[in-house]
This record gives sequence, C-alpha cells and structure tokens, in this order.
Amino acid sequence: MRNLRSLPLGVFTLAAAAAPFLCRSGVAFRDAGEIGAAAESLGIAHPTGFPLDMLLLRGASHLPFGSIAFRQNLMTTWIAAFAAACLCALVMQVVDRASLSKTAGAIGGAFAAALLWTWTTFLMSAVDVEVYATALALVLVAAREVTSHRRGVVLGVLFGLSLGAHVTAPLFIAALVVTSEILLPRQRSVAGLLLRGAVGAVLTAPVLAYLPLASRRQPAMDWGDPETFARFLEHITAARIRTAYADVMSGTADQTAELFSQLGELGAGLFVALVAVIALRARREVWVLVALMVLDVLYAARINPMGIVDHQVGHTAGAVLCGLAGCGVAVAVNAGRDRPRVLFAATLALLLVGLSAYHVDPRLFVDDEVPAELYGLALDRVPARSVVVCQSDDVCASLLFARHAEGRRPDVDVVVAQHLWEPRERARLEAEPDTERPVAAEERGARAIVEARRILAAEHGRPVVSEALKDVGLPLYASSWVPFLAPRPTATHKTAERRLEEHLVSTTGTGQLRATRARHAWSSAFGTLGKSALAARDERGAASAFRRAVELAPERAVAWTNLGVALAYGDDYLGAIAATEQSLLRDPERGLAWSNLVRFTAVAGNPERARALLDAAAAQGVTDTRLDQLREQLREQLR
Repeated sequence: MRNLRSLPLGVFTLAAAAAPFLCRSGVAFRDAGEIGAAAESLGIAHPTGFPLDMLLLRGASHLPFGSIAFRQNLMTTWIAAFAAACLCALVMQVVDRASLSKTAGAIGGAFAAALLWTWTTFLMSAVDVEVYATALALVLVAAREVTSHRRGVVLGVLFGLSLGAHVTAPLFIAALVVTSEILLPRQRSVAGLLLRGAVGAVLTAPVLAYLPLASRRQPAMDWGDPETFARFLEHITAARIRTAYADVMSGTADQTAELFSQLGELGAGLFVALVAVIALRARREVWVLVALMVLDVLYAARINPMGIVDHQVGHTAGAVLCGLAGCGVAVAVNAGRDRPRVLFAATLALLLVGLSAYHVDPRLFVDDEVPAELYGLALDRVPARSVVVCQSDDVCASLLFARHAEGRRPDVDVVVAQHLWEPRERARLEAEPDTERPVAAEERGARAIVEARRILAAEHGRPVVSEALKDVGLPLYASSWVPFLAPRPTATHKTAERRLEEHLVSTTGTGQLRATRARHAWSSAFGTLGKSALAARDERGAASAFRRAVELAPERAVAWTNLGVALAYGDDYLGAIAATEQSLLRDPERGLAWSNLVRFTAVAGNPERARALLDAAAAQGVTDTRLDQLREQLREQLR
C-alpha cells in the first residue's frame, strides 16, 4: 500500500524524464517570446505580470545545458509534469474518501494523468513557455487540500502563490474554498479559516513583491510600470486588458461550441467521467470538482472567449474531466472482485488513453523552425541603432526574445506600438519623455498612435524598421529588411522582388522553407509586393510576385486568387481561370474566387459555362452579392 501512495511521485518522475524529448528546443510563438524575455531580463510581462512564473523561468536559466529557450521550455514541461502528478494524487484522494480500494485509486489516478497528457490544450501549455500549467498545478493542489477536508494555512499559501500566477488560479482557489464551506463538513470556524488563510498568504508576499522591485530596476521590459500601489493593483488585476477588451468579454455561440469541441477531444473519458458522477453522487467531494469544472467553462465562455481558439482557456475544466474519468475507472476496477476483472478494467483504461493519444498532432513535439526561418536573423540585418516597431503578438514576442533574452543587437531598440503611451517605453527614445500626468485608459490608444507616427517619421534621428502597423494612418511601406514586413517600393517592382528573394535566400541559406507558418509569412510578403505592383498597373510585376507567393505556399487559396486577378489584368484569361480554379480546390466556399471565375469565363467568350458555374456555386452553398449581380448580367446577355 505504501508503494501505491508514492504513485504521484512516479508519475512526476516519468513525465519529467520525458520532458527533454517533448519540449521544443527554440522559442515558440504566441506569448512565449515575451514571457521568456521578461523572465530572463527580470522584467515585467503583460498583465497580470505572472511573478511566480517569472521567478521559475529565471531559475531555469541556471541549468547547465541547452539554449535559454530550451531551458525555459523544459521548466514549463516540468511544471506540467507536476500538475499531472497533482491530478493523480487528487483522484487517489477522492477514491479513498469514497472507500474504494487503494488499487482502484492507483489505477484511476494513473489513468487520469495519462489522459491529461493526451489532451491538445494541455500539451500546448506544456511543451512551450506558457503560464497555464503553473496555474493548473496550484488549483489541483488546492483541490486535493479541500477534498481531504484540510482548509487552513496551506490553502492560504496556495492562494498567495496563485496571485503571482495566471488570474484563473486565485479565482478558482477562492471558489474551491467557498464551495467546500458550503458542501463539505466544517472542521474549524470561519474566523479560524480566514486567520490561517491570511497567515499563509502573508508568507507568499515576497512573490508579489517581485513586480514593484523589478520595476524599480527600470528593466527594458516594464509593461505597466507597477512601482506605485495604484499601478501595481492595476497590473495585478489586469485592468488594462479588461478595459481594452470589454466589448468582447462575452463569447459567441461559435466560440462556446469550439470550447466544448476541445473538451470533447478527451473522447471516451467523457463517458467514464459520467459513470463516476453517477456512481459517486453521494460523495460531496465529487460535486466540488463538478462545480470547479462548470466555473472554468463559464470563465472561458463568458469572460475570456478570445483565448478559446488558441487553447488558452479550459485547462482546469479539462483536468477535472480527466480526474472524474479516473474516478470512473476506479469505480470499474473496484467492482471487480477478482484479478482477471481488475486486469480487464486496467486494460480498457489503457485502451481509452491510446484512443485519445491517437488524435494528438505529433507536430506539437517537433521543433518546426518557424522562429529560425521567419525571425531568427531579423535583428542581425537591420541598420545600426535602428528602432524596430512591432505590433502583432508573434512578431513582438520573437523580436523581444531575440533582443532581451538572447542579447542580440544591443544597439537596437524594439518598441511595441500598443505600449508607446507608457513613459517608460518612450524614455528609451527620448531623453525626457512627457510624464506630467498619467494617461487615462480611454486616451492610451490615441496616444500610442501619435507616438508611433512620430517614430515612423524618424523624428528621433534613428533608422526606423517597422511592421506594417494598423490604425497609424500613414501611407508608409515598411522596410524589407525582415520578411514579415511589407517591402518598400523601389525604382521597379522587379527590383523589389529580386531584393526580397535575395533576403529570403540569405536568411534561410537555401531559399527553401519547411515550416508552414514561415512559408505563409514569406508568401504573404510576396503577395504584398504583388498588390503594390497591381496598384501601379504593373501587371507583369504583379503576376511574377504572385507566382512566387504560390510557389512558397501553394495551399494558400488567397495566393491563387490574387494570381488569377493579375493574369486577367494582363488579358491572360485562360491562365486566370486555371489559377482561380486552383483557389477553389483549396477553399470551395470562397465567394470572391467563384465570382472571379464566372467573370473570367464570361469574358473569355463562354457565357453558358459561366452560368453553369453560378449554379455550381449555388449548389456549394456559396452566397455572395457579386454572384447575384453576375447572374443578372448573364441573364441579360443570353436573352
């Protein structure tokens, strides 16, 4: 029996040993670069700052092997391994409370941990730098404390630590305490509970102190500048994010459906979890977990629906679902009174895990070389003392990591357009930035645009390399020094295309790209050049650029559509028809491609065929006002 109690340790050891083979060797997209750069430079990440994650990731830099990105990814995978071990311990605790056998609890706990590792949403937070595994681990430890009827100093410590993690951690731990007070028998007075919780929270105060202390160092990355209590409170509560996205805080039906689709990836575990709820319905600990799962679903669907598409929400709901499935397996094992039945139940559980793992995309564990092919040499190629202005999350994260974590190009400043309202950001470009009054939340967007315009106008006397910024309102073509930027017009578009091609070859060494995201980005860069040529009535230059865009990413329907338009402008309607048909092969519901194909076919002298294409589009379910207009025109032409 003692050996069974050490099973969670075995789960952690096994997952931690596999971690070097699971996590990536380089920096990933989304928030990974920004969080990793802030941790390595002991700076402040975007709200809520995640001081606990900053300290853990900074500790990973002391590992004696691998790149900085690999060490940080490895630390994240170890945290995820700890979360899986906590889930195993939680299942064993609930099963023990239900008076089932220790063997049943062990098999159920192992099943729950293994099932969690087959879930895409969990894996995406486990193999790259992210903050969700830390929050999940804290919540699962708190759930085990609650279901074991221990509600005291440890929960206070967990709540204090959770304030330094993702916002879901303190929210769900507080909900666990409240729910347990309602559903589970009280062993202490409420006053005693609050006192012990306060003591535990005070013990973790140094973690939160990271934010003002780090900000006082004036690091290169200092989002929110949380030195004063007001700015600290604004940052730790994510007030800026809630204000900026207040109009999209309530999810749509499609987003909610996508969330349930992601939870549905756990497959047969859903049915086994239902078995557990029915079989253990008399156990209040089970209903505490069900309430936690419902709360997480509500949070994802109503408060942070933007994170659904990127698998940034729902981690707790999925983990609880895996835990309940583990309890269901334990119920099945406990029902068998002889060894063959126990072995049968364990084998069935293993089969269920295998079926769930079958749907895991193996590319999650492959270093797809996107950062190397797309951003790896970006800073190395910009002019000396440049100011690089970025706006999109992936571009900013990758550049910030290269600059502040890897230490590349110390002469270059990377500034994030959205943060240019902050005095600390402007201080790197101005000797005395205007700090007379704080910028109100409703004024920050406009102030950032004003500052971006000033930078792009080169008022600071330094070379400027910019991502193509939205909302700036300047007729500016960004530099072609880096591939994700729109190419600058030159004497001819042919020259611009040659320079962009030379940059592609020099960046990759061969001009060949393997990573899908990198191919799409380079294809988009040539597509931007083609649109510029088309606007200048250079049909040949446009067709050449669009052909290169198609060669780089032939799966992009939009690239084929653009090529068809360019060929049609050059009166090559047969080529235009062929290119547009290729677009529809890749996206059969693309309304613009259907209308272009009908129009090109009619102009080429085949109105009957054009009308047949209109019928084909209708049969495909495509609705587009341009198709309706073409139908009327063809009806008049064929009378």
